[in-house]
Amino acid sequence: MALNDDAQQARLYPWLIVRLLPKMQRVSIGRFRKRVYAEGHLRLLRQAVPQASFAIVFDCEPFDCGPFDCEPQKPANTPDSGS
Repeated sequence: MALNDDAQQARLYPWLIVRLLPKMQRVSIGRFRKRVYAEGHLRLLRQAVPQASFAIVFDCEPFDCGPFDCEPQKPANTPDSGS
């Protein structure tokens, strides 16, 4: 059930603070429900660790999307170009 809890938390807390590391690596610091909460926490982090680089990202993944559900659909009432 932990996987479901992680997915639920990701949906409820989409704003993420990450610490940027060398070689395009990153470490997640925390998740937040609103961007303004993440910005406040980021201000404190920058005061506490001024030499580190941090970023706020919106962690968005398509949920409940099967392999064929995400393909663009052709409108049903559009005539074919070959007719």
